[in-house]
Amino acid sequence: MGIYCLYYTVGKLLVMQFMPGLVGQPENTVLSWSTQDWLFKLFGYGTEDGLPGFAYHFWFMRDLMILVLISPLLKFLVERIPLGFFFFVGGWYLVAPAVPGISNQALFFYVCGLYWGRYSLPVLESIDKIRWGEAIVLFCGSFFINYCRVNPRQDTLYWLMVAAACILVLKFSRVICSHEKILALATTLSGYSFFLYAVHTPVLNEVLKRLWIHFFPMVNTFFSLFEYFGVTFLTVVVGTGVGYIVKKFMPRFYSVITGGR
Repeated sequence: MGIYCLYYTVGKLLVMQFMPGLVGQPENTVLSWSTQDWLFKLFGYGTEDGLPGFAYHFWFMRDLMILVLISPLLKFLVERIPLGFFFFVGGWYLVAPAVPGISNQALFFYVCGLYWGRYSLPVLESIDKIRWGEAIVLFCGSFFINYCRVNPRQDTLYWLMVAAACILVLKFSRVICSHEKILALATTLSGYSFFLYAVHTPVLNEVLKRLWIHFFPMVNTFFSLFEYFGVTFLTVVVGTGVGYIVKKFMPRFYSVITGGR
């Protein structure tokens, strides 16, 4: 977050001087921010979506810190009223508005982890019993219903789709673990997963988009899809490559900026 803070303050002013075409919203700089703007950009408070302005994809880091602070209370509820608390949190995840300062999904999956650890639930074994066809139909059906609506929102149908996607990911993880070479490659790449997540947006992805359209303008549907998948692929390759270089030549710095992940 600190690096993004520097980029959007000092860095943005410098980039505007030399490559203004790469900067979005040039009128919005640190020179015009108020105290409320700083709260929004650092923590995401004061906005409808609640996402930090500097690095919106770090919302889960903010939520995780809050959940760790209140974890003694959550553990108490998990142990004293396990069934009732689980249905309460599950219902909140599906239908209720977000708790101020924390997202529904962060609360739900964190509490699920507490249940998993406290009661040694056979989660992976249960998911393995779900057939691939059933998992795919569940996800595709929820995806189709969710995105074919006129005004899709992050409501019950959306969160059901997220849960179905989690089932597919966990089932696919067993496929990876069952092949030694694939597992070895995945293990190596996993060392750069947090770094890739941290750098993929908003800077890297947006810069690649702006460079891409200079060579492949989105003049029709084909080139729009080409841009979407092409930029995504380049973001993964470039982000992982940068992570490899930083880790190889500056291992301590890499460990600091990734929190040892």
